Amino acid sequence: MDNDGAERPRVYLPDTNVLINDPDSLTKLARGNVVVVPYPVVREVDQLKDSLNGVGMAARRVARLLDTFQEGKSSSALSHGIPMPDGGFLVFDDNLVPADDAWDGFDPRNNDDRIICIARKWTRLRPGSRVSLVTRDVAMRVKARPLGVSAEDYRDDKKISSVDELYPGAATITIPDEQYGLLTDLHRESRLAASRVLDVTDAGPLLANQCCTIATASSGKVALAMYKAGPAPYFRLVRKPETERGIAPMNTEQQFALALLTDPDILLVTLVGRAGSGKTLMALLAGYTQLREAYGHLLIYRPNIEIGQSLGYLPGSLEEKFAPWTRPVFDNLELVLRGQSRTGMALGFEDRAKAGREGRKEEAGRHHLDLQDLLAREVVQIAPISHLRGRSIHDAFIIADEAQNMNHHEVKTLLTRSGQGTKIVFTGDPDQVDLPDSSSTTNGLIHLVERFKGQEEFGHITMTTTVRSRLAALAANLL
Repeated sequence: MDNDGAERPRVYLPDTNVLINDPDSLTKLARGNVVVVPYPVVREVDQLKDSLNGVGMAARRVARLLDTFQEGKSSSALSHGIPMPDGGFLVFDDNLVPADDAWDGFDPRNNDDRIICIARKWTRLRPGSRVSLVTRDVAMRVKARPLGVSAEDYRDDKKISSVDELYPGAATITIPDEQYGLLTDLHRESRLAASRVLDVTDAGPLLANQCCTIATASSGKVALAMYKAGPAPYFRLVRKPETERGIAPMNTEQQFALALLTDPDILLVTLVGRAGSGKTLMALLAGYTQLREAYGHLLIYRPNIEIGQSLGYLPGSLEEKFAPWTRPVFDNLELVLRGQSRTGMALGFEDRAKAGREGRKEEAGRHHLDLQDLLAREVVQIAPISHLRGRSIHDAFIIADEAQNMNHHEVKTLLTRSGQGTKIVFTGDPDQVDLPDSSSTTNGLIHLVERFKGQEEFGHITMTTTVRSRLAALAANLL
């Protein structure tokens, strides 16, 4: 999809998954080029228009865009080229598949085969142009190339080539031992002019709300701080929450995460990390503890993507249908409620043993009823992301859990639903992508981090340490 050094306009045939992931790809690909829309792609878009998980919304948007481009154009213009707003032309293929472009084993009922065959036809018709099939389907690319079709991935939304290149949201700044007084001043005043630190070290450029570990070179003195950009940038101290009970951060990453989540000036937070690193737990803890003073509602959205074979049709109400996807949220919420009570996480194992089995059962039942009460009063709401369309959400702490299984359109839809007094948190593990035609580097969560980094309303931290259990940590490292 690069025009560098190209003497003639490129010819692109986008697959359905490209249009669904980024409906604007039609305009982006057409800049100075020719975009050919195969008929099987239009048919698949039509079949997807009633789908859930944002796919249906994206399909309907693609259909509307195609309709807008076609409106008022003659049949000749449709087949020879419609001028696009940013340059280039849009062509609708006639869906004719010449026998010369078929191959042994070609299945005319298979949409992928038909699209590849149409790409072969355009390669033959445009011998002087670079014709490429653009698809997110790896298997389709592998299948097309031996048949003489140039096939490539859609790269406009691919900001990084590996998760290791993702903006980490954190930095370590080393200062000379003799400058330890800077850390003393930071602890005493809770803030420190950024120039005082940056003038004595060779730290690279920092982004707004970047989490920083400021440490002396060899004496072991450390302070955790958040870099606050602006006309007079400064470091703000990140203190470990002082609590005698309840859930508290277990490491520096969780401490930074909680600081971002409770900063009223940061309206959007992304927590990216491996399984068991505490992303969802920290988000729920921050949302629950700020319910009364800062926010009126705690809303949790999850994409209802299944792992393994489909469960098929589920009877019952929306709550009953969505129950399999809400269980992880309930588990964490009950843990937060337990931690906020004096008989919960604060008690040692010996004290809890003294309470007896009946006491623990009574306590668990009480927390379950408390959670059910919050749900009944709609103070806490859990819903699939597909039921977000049309809402305008004010005075709420929103958590989009498992956001690695959201596409770009779903992420944008959720962000544009936020109203006054609303904060949005996206959590996810890019190594656990279950969304078809998406990957660890092209999902909506990664796209969001790379687009928003550096904005003063945005904060991010990548969490790399598994704290769920020793077994979970081993599994994350070895499997």
